[in-house]
Amino acid sequence: MGIMGAMTTLGPSLSLIIAGFILAFFNWHALFWIFAGLSTICFINGALFLEDLAELTHPKLDASSVALISLALIGILYGISTIFSGNISIAVFSILIGIILLFVFIVRQQKLDEPFIDLEPLLVKPFAIGVIINMISLIIIFALNIILPMYMQSAMGATSLVASLTLFPAILLSCAVAPIAGKIYDRHGVNVLLPLGFLMVCVFTVILSLCKNIDSFLLFAIIYIPVICGSALVIGPVQSFALSYLNRNLNAHGITVISMGFQIAGCIGASLFTGIYYAVMKINLMSDANSVEAFGNGFMAVSLIAAIFSFVGFILALYVRKFKKNETGEKQELVSVRSIMKEDVYTVSADVTLLDAIKVIVEKKVSGLPVVDKNKNMIGFISDGDIVRYLTKYNPLFISAYSQAIVNNEGYGFNKKMQNLISLNVIEIASKQVFTVNADDKLDEVCRILSEHNLKKAPVIENGHMIGIINRSNITKYVMNACLSVIDKTN
Repeated sequence: MGIMGAMTTLGPSLSLIIAGFILAFFNWHALFWIFAGLSTICFINGALFLEDLAELTHPKLDASSVALISLALIGILYGISTIFSGNISIAVFSILIGIILLFVFIVRQQKLDEPFIDLEPLLVKPFAIGVIINMISLIIIFALNIILPMYMQSAMGATSLVASLTLFPAILLSCAVAPIAGKIYDRHGVNVLLPLGFLMVCVFTVILSLCKNIDSFLLFAIIYIPVICGSALVIGPVQSFALSYLNRNLNAHGITVISMGFQIAGCIGASLFTGIYYAVMKINLMSDANSVEAFGNGFMAVSLIAAIFSFVGFILALYVRKFKKNETGEKQELVSVRSIMKEDVYTVSADVTLLDAIKVIVEKKVSGLPVVDKNKNMIGFISDGDIVRYLTKYNPLFISAYSQAIVNNEGYGFNKKMQNLISLNVIEIASKQVFTVNADDKLDEVCRILSEHNLKKAPVIENGHMIGIINRSNITKYVMNACLSVIDKTN
């Protein structure tokens, strides 16, 4: 998540630098052609190299939900972007309509069997607060990444290339800070990271607001470093924190909510702060202030509002410290199969007799063995359950006394079948359909597989090769020890 946080900061920020380079040599049309080309490359690489790890389903797309959320966000964002520079009545009306449609959308999702966006994760308080904190941080970064170059170009006379390069040191350092933040989170949780990150953003955005009359690009670049690095301390860890409170069923929906928050934060940050910037500038120009002073006051207002946003984030960061349960994100994680499986793997060849298999089962004190072909590929599984099923399969004990008498008279008694058993080829009665688990599967997934298929054990696979056996006794032993450990800690 630390690396993902670095990419979250790097992508939108680097796009401004790339845009600065492009605009230094070409007109604005080139931006769309180049970014369309990059999008096409991403599409092709995604289709070729990305594999589906999640279980695929076939949900239905609810057209009404798509229309509602689209119109709701358009209304809200249009109103925010025009309330400072356009018709206030229309802007307020647009925002109200957007909010109403958003409310209708939320109500509709609760009634659908397959909601377009499952909002149930937002009912989990730590997750909801984590999403808000993440959006606050993103709003600040998206806004300042746009306003700072605009101010340097309009008030300081910088070219688009110089203005974008001023952001580069901060962006570069944030990419190093984000993975470090991830490692700190793994050890200490969010107790230190979130308050420290927002405190850095708050203090240095206030300092940034005081630089409105300074013409040093280097100074802007230096002061901006703690702002971006502070956000890097927040974005990755707070997402890990939020998602750690969701169970497996809600995790995918939680990621969708966070992703949606990214888009909304980007739109709000750009629209709201740009609107404020030009509104303050316009008011100053109407008061006979010169253009440089007007741009400076607009930049100062935006920086101070960003500081207020970060202070709110700081307060929320202090609040989430009370959530102790899954603070590091690791306490919720179940151990994997690898840590409790039996690594001693005994197999039998498909061409041996059942007597040979029974000898291995008795000698190794196991209840089942994988059956492999001459290339060591697993083609079946012989267990004590298969042997019992063979002994009872043709014995109609529960049909009638008459049929039982016939079977006994024809020599098909239990002793006779047991004598025939040892001469059979092992593959004749082995289970051909073998259910396996992966070495890194969590125990809840293994329990599901064993329960659904009424299994006592399952081979453990890694890279196509069997490396162990997991059985019910392994799991119950682990669970019992874990319960006793909890009791000891409580006492």
